[in-house]
Amino acid sequence: MTPEEIVDLINIVAVPEEGHQSFHDGLGPDTSFWVHTVGMDQLDRPELELRNVPALWVGAACRELNTWAAYSVDTEIKAEQNLETGAAVPILVRTTVSSAEHWAEHPTGALTLSVLRVGFTCECCPEPNNTLH
Repeated sequence: MTPEEIVDLINIVAVPEEGHQSFHDGLGPDTSFWVHTVGMDQLDRPELELRNVPALWVGAACRELNTWAAYSVDTEIKAEQNLETGAAVPILVRTTVSSAEHWAEHPTGALTLSVLRVGFTCECCPEPNNTLH
């Protein structure tokens, strides 16, 4: 499956987390978002989600989730896995079965990706690290 076909089949949705303002009321910098895929069930794969994403990170979260969705087309992602990106900013995530009621009746269910580590790089450090300095 080509990247273009994946993009046509799988969508990424970002909505305010429950208890936060709605789009109609206006969104503030403190708004947290639920970012998730739609369409993974067409590939017999679980939907993927990130919870409590800060407003400033929604764009990056959508790109990250899109990357994992494309990866899962060829390589099945299961619960209780640690996965790491090979991107410029390496991210380590842990997958768990989503506890969101939204997915209870979904044919393939969903996995929550929880960020465990973000590896930053700088000119003075030979390898990615977890601190900014």
